Amino acid sequence: MKRLFIIYQGRVQGVGFRYFVYRAAYIMKLTGHVRNMDNGNVEVEVQGPDDHISVFLDTVKGGNGYSRIENYSMKEIPVKPNEKSFDITY
Repeated sequence: MKRLFIIYQGRVQGVGFRYFVYRAAYIMKLTGHVRNMDNGNVEVEVQGPDDHISVFLDTVKGGNGYSRIENYSMKEIPVKPNEKSFDITY
């Protein structure tokens, strides 16, 4: 089990990217959140089994056909043991 903090840069706002990330996390049974940032980037915190997170990362990197990830940064952060869902936050 691990938790990652990820910032995606590129064409990631106004193209359905948050919902795409949400669906990928839901399918993989991951927890956390996704939100737009004021600077045009998208922030994701995602938590779950290592193998599920690997599939999630590959899926998100592939995009939804409208988004284009130009760069991203990622770091491991402490797990939130009582978290139950993945949410789109505003």
